[in-house]
Amino acid sequence: MISCPAIKQVCLSLLIVLSGWLVIDFSTPAYAKWKGAIGTGISRTQVKGDQGVGGDFFGPVLTGVDLSPSDFNDQLNTSIAMDLSMTDDRWMVDVSLGLQEFEDPSFTRLSDGATDRSNMNFDTTAAEITIGRPVFRHPRVTLGVHGGLRYDRHKLSVDLTQGATTENVNTDENWTDVLIGISVEIPFTEKWIWSNKMNGGFGGSEGTYFLSSGVTWRFHPRWSTEVVGDYTAINYENGHRGDTDWYLYEVDEFIWGVNVLFHW
Repeated sequence: MISCPAIKQVCLSLLIVLSGWLVIDFSTPAYAKWKGAIGTGISRTQVKGDQGVGGDFFGPVLTGVDLSPSDFNDQLNTSIAMDLSMTDDRWMVDVSLGLQEFEDPSFTRLSDGATDRSNMNFDTTAAEITIGRPVFRHPRVTLGVHGGLRYDRHKLSVDLTQGATTENVNTDENWTDVLIGISVEIPFTEKWIWSNKMNGGFGGSEGTYFLSSGVTWRFHPRWSTEVVGDYTAINYENGHRGDTDWYLYEVDEFIWGVNVLFHW
């Protein structure tokens, strides 16, 4: 089995090589005018994994996270997501931003059987930028590589109760990962494209993996719509279990939805 540090070293080495290639090639004159697309949409999300926090009185508290799409929507107060893509037919620049606010005032007995959770407020921020270019073109498939950065921030406030003792735990964590990945585009017709993107991120987290697949219909020169599914595996830990500032977020997120994009 390949160790996690070895995987990080290989990915960082590949990113350095890719970055050098990008810098050299970006310095050459552009061959075509830049085009872009911006869009948003509606989606359903399912989350499964573990979230843990440290505390002054209770020590580490680990919570199993298992939210169906309906449970996810019940706790979601606010969600804003936006994607921006630009290309000159050689280079591809993708930028995404997502903001979410969750609230759960109910009492929940945790898996340890002794701790109750209540008044939970959880805010997340995710921003990503990648730069890539095709490395193989064929009428039936286009393969590309990309590199970039992903920033995540989690703000958590929760009341933990054991017996007659209640402790309010607050956590504010952020991290940045270096990304490297590949993309595959398969055109069915001139207006229908199957797009796939996958990457791995290291540096701030213990490892974050992303996979996206979607079918796009360009029904108008200025407009398109897509059906897309995303999978993200996040593994982040601050400190060690038993530390008062310990924080663990180790979850799998599944998202599927429909987006509408405006092109220029």
